[in-house]
Amino acid sequence: MKKLIYSTILFGSLVAFGACSGNSKKEAVNLQGEWVITSVNGVKVQETPESPFLNFDLTEKRVNGNAGCNNFFGEVIMNEADASSLSFDKMGATKMMCPNDSLEMEVFKALNEVKSFGSADCDVKGKTCAKLMNAQNNELLTIQKRAIAQD
Repeated sequence: MKKLIYSTILFGSLVAFGACSGNSKKEAVNLQGEWVITSVNGVKVQETPESPFLNFDLTEKRVNGNAGCNNFFGEVIMNEADASSLSFDKMGATKMMCPNDSLEMEVFKALNEVKSFGSADCDVKGKTCAKLMNAQNNELLTIQKRAIAQD
């Protein structure tokens, strides 16, 4: 009888622990590849063929993309001791004259402040999203993985 009670308590504890742990931590995000920027500082970005995007090459520790008009490039810094750490260094950009550069300036400012990343909820079911955050864990950019074109 005691074994039955202990087994029931143990089983109940494991179920409760599993339920709690499954909801408290989201799945890790692999940043490799191209991501569309869907929001900047909480403001949604209208998706168009010219939408700002990031392309991560983690093997080469490089990032490039477009901030809405100008292209940019730089170095990705990730700390192996902290899997969520992320920052950019040695950033450069083209300097074309742009008709409306307010979004672009916000993207560049956000990229300069990024210190970490994590998974994010997507507006589109089945898509992978991530958020890039500053040192205070405030969300700067929300990005959505761009689908790979199938031939």
